[in-house]
Amino acid sequence: MNPKSVAIIAVVAVVVAVISFGTFLMDSGDDPELRDYLVEGDWVEYYDEGEDSTMRYTVLSVEGIDSYMYSISDEMTITAPYSYLFMVVDPDDRGVEYLGSETVDTFLGEIDCDVYGMTSFSSQIIYYVEPATCLALVTELEGSDGSTARVVMTGTSVFDPVDQEFAEIALGQPVAGSTFTHGSHSYYTSGDNFITENYDITVTVESVNEDGTLNITDSEDPATVEEFVAGLLMTDDEIGASTIVGTKVVSTQWGLMECDVYVMPHVDSEGVSMGDRTFIVESNTGIVLTTWLEMHDVEFDGEVWEDYRSEFTLSDCSIILVAD
Repeated sequence: MNPKSVAIIAVVAVVVAVISFGTFLMDSGDDPELRDYLVEGDWVEYYDEGEDSTMRYTVLSVEGIDSYMYSISDEMTITAPYSYLFMVVDPDDRGVEYLGSETVDTFLGEIDCDVYGMTSFSSQIIYYVEPATCLALVTELEGSDGSTARVVMTGTSVFDPVDQEFAEIALGQPVAGSTFTHGSHSYYTSGDNFITENYDITVTVESVNEDGTLNITDSEDPATVEEFVAGLLMTDDEIGASTIVGTKVVSTQWGLMECDVYVMPHVDSEGVSMGDRTFIVESNTGIVLTTWLEMHDVEFDGEVWEDYRSEFTLSDCSIILVAD
């Protein structure tokens, strides 16, 4: 398979219909159970019918929260999120149209797949989706120039259970040079139009005072240790306004972590609901690993955008300690 084919599919997935941190736990033992996280050694294979070639992606390492280094058929490596390789269709997405059901011969056997379509970047994309997990097993693309592509998943390990040995972590004492970094990613989309904004925010301890307070970069006043650590946690107001809706496993550079999932309504100054903010919180320490806000019909730069998503992810933290 030409990597460009998967790259095109992945870009569309990121912009329109991926649930990067969804939880898919099946009640029936007959249904497949999809892991929405990866571990070292996980793999997936795709066959590109037009190129008559197969490409195998293998996870070499976990680089960060939802960031993995992949080997591509032992020929090259890339670092990318889960959604680069696995398209999970959200049936409730406003850009996705349900087209019916069709029996498809897949590596999981004969499956009555749900068929979804969407238009993006002037191309028509059809997904043949395993109904219990919403994972696209076959993807067809017809470009505006009449070109076509059909990519079939021929095997993957994401349906296989793994030994969930969770990392035991704690927060150490901040010292001069201690840092934590968050990556901020925002997506505005309307039809084929989109804007993305990406930047990192790093908080650094420049020095420690005799009374134990911390001098923080770009801050005029010293901070207590508690104030420094608070930058990693939900606020009391956020906790009070949120509801725990479940638990999930997250693969990070520190190891597998068991997390609580909080959802908080996002309201405007008049109390009108505008969307929801979701928090993924490490259960023992309360560290927020990632949080995202989803809204519709958002005004930005003089234009109203149909969909908006803002993500804030912990990419590094020097005071996280992992037990041996």
